[in-house]
Amino acid sequence: MRITGQKFDGMENHSITRAAVNVFVDNYRKTAAPDAIFGGLFSKKDVLSVLDQSDAVGMRYYYALNSQNEEMLVLCGTDENRNDILDNHLLKAAVIHPPMDGQKAIIADLQQPVSLAAAGEKTYRYRRSAGLGALKGGFFGEMAVRKILAQRECEGLRYYFGREENGRRVIILLGIDAKGNDMLEGVYAEYSFPCPPFCAEKNPLNNDRLFLQSTQANVTEVASDIV
Repeated sequence: MRITGQKFDGMENHSITRAAVNVFVDNYRKTAAPDAIFGGLFSKKDVLSVLDQSDAVGMRYYYALNSQNEEMLVLCGTDENRNDILDNHLLKAAVIHPPMDGQKAIIADLQQPVSLAAAGEKTYRYRRSAGLGALKGGFFGEMAVRKILAQRECEGLRYYFGREENGRRVIILLGIDAKGNDMLEGVYAEYSFPCPPFCAEKNPLNNDRLFLQSTQANVTEVASDIV
């Protein structure tokens, strides 16, 4: 069920302690498959491009599966009415196999723009796999995300998958340096607003029917161009 009426203002508190992070991450890994993806990252430039949109008060992440069925996240801007900002199709896909230690200034170069059609396909694939009632994603307010990115030497945003004791999925955010190292002594964020119930209006990123309709429209448009 979608909660209506409550707005976002970007000042939402998502603070969490490192001890709580460890519990959430451990809960997830206890039940994860041996080959499970534990998280991924977004470059600072990618995240700021989403947050810097004029109507954005934060960002929504959607759970997704890539073509190899590897779990990942897709990011988009969110306005005060909790709706996804899709007019500019400014969407970002996570990097889930980032290069790590010993490489020079790699994170700033990991730009991952993704089209609405491709993002919709990834989120649709996840929903089909996760089944009815599964969480689709969540929202982080602008202030909490910018606080992480403002840390000295922070060049990106790492996320880890986690679970509460009751099994509910969560996402943990923290900063990373230019080499992809976690800033473990820095700022963490969780306690996002989950969807459901804090969802956007239906769109191709969160609704099967609208995604399939948009896909058909794209196919028709391409065929028309060929003719």
